[in-house]
Amino acid sequence: MKKTCFIFAAALIFPTLANAGWMVDTKSSDGEARKTYIEGSILCEETDGDYVIIDMKSKQITIVNNKTKTYATSTVDEMKKMTADFKAQADKSMAEALKTMAPEQQAAYKKMMGTSDAKKPSVKVQKKNDEKIAGFSSTKYEIMSDNKLVEEIWVSSEVPFFDGDFKQNADLMAEAASGMAGGDYTSDKAYLELMKSGYPVKQRSLSSAEMPNMPGMPESWSTEEVKSIQKMDVAKYITVPAGYKKNSYMDMMQPPTGEK
Repeated sequence: MKKTCFIFAAALIFPTLANAGWMVDTKSSDGEARKTYIEGSILCEETDGDYVIIDMKSKQITIVNNKTKTYATSTVDEMKKMTADFKAQADKSMAEALKTMAPEQQAAYKKMMGTSDAKKPSVKVQKKNDEKIAGFSSTKYEIMSDNKLVEEIWVSSEVPFFDGDFKQNADLMAEAASGMAGGDYTSDKAYLELMKSGYPVKQRSLSSAEMPNMPGMPESWSTEEVKSIQKMDVAKYITVPAGYKKNSYMDMMQPPTGEK
């Protein structure tokens, strides 16, 4: 989920480009390779051959499944509504289960699951040292949530596509974050302000939750790092291929027939 949340956040802070395309090659500590294609106000994230295309101008998000040759398009507002509807149903289903938990377990579980009455954490962004990542100067920040280190992030304003006024993109990111779970530190104002200062060229984040019914669960950290940025023609990556069938978002979330 955090990875997804990171991909979406990174996409929303890209500026508009003029007649130029870029490919960003990112590797993660679990061995996953991800490519990001940017041109104009459109960005495409490619993972395992499938795409997520974000048009920041129209606020549209399109997911493309190249295996089934299908796609689905939605707006940020529509996705916020889907999230709210799903969350309301999940909260309702969870209510009965919470009755069997002790008060301290209930609070921890609500925070982890992001229930509607979960308390937002206290978030602090602490500036650290400067480092070179993928050949670009960057600044490291530590993110503290309720006095606990949950993320280290390196941002750079030197990447070739980082120019112009980022306020509109940061506001769009804040708009999308407003539909996320209440307990997520990535929706905090301090974190969103950090996203205006540069593109995240490296991120190390706490990926395990402290399960209320599993005390002492070991922490797990994951890392994503940009390895290279290349100028290239990305037109074929930022549009849905001809002949693909339009589908609904809910259908696109279902595994293919026969897949478990």
